Amino acid sequence: MTGTLGRFLELSLPTTDIQASLAFYRALGFTELPTGDVRDYHYAVVSDGRIAIGLHGGGPRETALSFVLADVATRVQALVAGGIEPDFSRLGTEHFNEAGLRDPAGHLLWLLEAPTFSPSLASAPPTAAGQAVAIALPGGGEAQRRFWLEQGFVDDDAPVGLLRLLAPGLVLEFDPRSRGPELRLRGADPDALGAAVERAGVTARRAGERLLLHSPEGLLLVIGDAGPTAP
Repeated sequence: MTGTLGRFLELSLPTTDIQASLAFYRALGFTELPTGDVRDYHYAVVSDGRIAIGLHGGGPRETALSFVLADVATRVQALVAGGIEPDFSRLGTEHFNEAGLRDPAGHLLWLLEAPTFSPSLASAPPTAAGQAVAIALPGGGEAQRRFWLEQGFVDDDAPVGLLRLLAPGLVLEFDPRSRGPELRLRGADPDALGAAVERAGVTARRAGERLLLHSPEGLLLVIGDAGPTAP
């Protein structure tokens, strides 16, 4: 996705045990992608072929939606001129330029001047859990909708109470029922998924036709009918 925030890069998640997180995703068939050396902490990326998940052993200790933007400094100046103060900014020739701001629901948006991994998502095969169709976060409402439309997203028809926003390669769902970040997937092979869950050593919970899995760092994987694929 390319818009005023830039191109979507990854769903960034803090983890206190990056090896446990990697083992969980590998067991489910996620592919680990090569990362650069711009981080001064342990950092890894996994993908199902559609969405990249960044596992951060340092940096912001909360979930973030990360975007790549060619000139972060100029964007930050425009935000300040418009009355929006960044949550943080690290700019200058001695820094890897990056900044953070928040949407109306308080979610962190992490703007980076360059990718932090090789974005070869298409090379990652489908996982035993299927493929991602949406990233879901708590929130919703008209202020949230307006903010994301201003960033170039398109409002999509969704059930009452659910705000679904589309951009190329990305579907965001803001759901007041969500308690934390969710990755919604579909197309899982039941037999392969059962074996993968056993390998991962986690307990899966059923919710109607959907299967729920919690990753070590707290991401909820909702496997089942989860809405449209990204455009």
